[in-house]
Amino acid sequence: MSVEPSSRSGSEVPELVVHQAVFSSAATSRGQGYQFLAWSPGVTPSLRQQLHPWAPTHDSLVEPPPHGAGLNFFLLDQHAVVSWSGYAGQEYSGRGAAVFTHFLLAERSQFEKAGAHPFALLQAVLGKQVVAPCLPLPETLPEIKLPLRPTWVELELLLPLRQTNPVAWLPRVLATLEAGRRVVIRAEEVSPHVLARGLWSCLPQSLRMRTSFTTGLVPSLRRPFQLMVWKRLPWSAARLRRQTGAVVVELSRPQAVPDAGTPAPWIDKVVQAVAQGTVAELLEHLARLNRQQERAAGPPPVELPAEPASPDQLHC
Repeated sequence: MSVEPSSRSGSEVPELVVHQAVFSSAATSRGQGYQFLAWSPGVTPSLRQQLHPWAPTHDSLVEPPPHGAGLNFFLLDQHAVVSWSGYAGQEYSGRGAAVFTHFLLAERSQFEKAGAHPFALLQAVLGKQVVAPCLPLPETLPEIKLPLRPTWVELELLLPLRQTNPVAWLPRVLATLEAGRRVVIRAEEVSPHVLARGLWSCLPQSLRMRTSFTTGLVPSLRRPFQLMVWKRLPWSAARLRRQTGAVVVELSRPQAVPDAGTPAPWIDKVVQAVAQGTVAELLEHLARLNRQQERAAGPPPVELPAEPASPDQLHC
């Protein structure tokens, strides 16, 4: 079940236009190797150039083939981007399994009005029965038009957070993200996708628009994700801290979580609501945090399908 904490009835539901692009390894008339293989008409050469640093290539996934996959979110100059990366076929050179990435792009202003919820965008695309393109690809990918309503708290995803003893780690993660620092979370007992999506229900909209994340890609200077959630660490915790500057949180070792100082009052209230399962208080608090942005945004953000989507659903 998904809940929106504040809305205005009778308002016209805005439409969100989503563009697509696919990046993988192939030999085409444009060249050989990793490249954009297909895209929607709205994905211009300039936009593809902006996307390129965020497009993973060989050995970019934490988990090996065939099961490695990751959901990613980041912002470009004028677009919000949700992408899924996994393995599909072989690289054109025969070197190994090809990393295949499907990008979904929406204008930043529209995305923010729609609640700034990447998981909801993905779920709405799946609800339209639009799945990740499979090889061979069509020459042009269609644009997707979605009527959305914002989901702030996904009730079914708060339970996995409660089972991780959130009082021990969630205040530090939220405070670190609010301070603009990077965070790595090792989630051995919870799906990284589920944990990241549950964590998203704890963020006010302003912080959502500042927090990029991945649940499956290794660290890269080209892809400076703010939040990285994995089942296992691709490098040692010391190396991750040294090379990314991230705070490393291992849920199995909450006593080792570094102190981020005194958290803001809103963080204490969110953590208490999650730990105690008092959803009404969490909704009320997020509504209060988001109200000013909703007034400035014009039309209300929008409602999403309730069932969580898994990256596995996007396999070809």
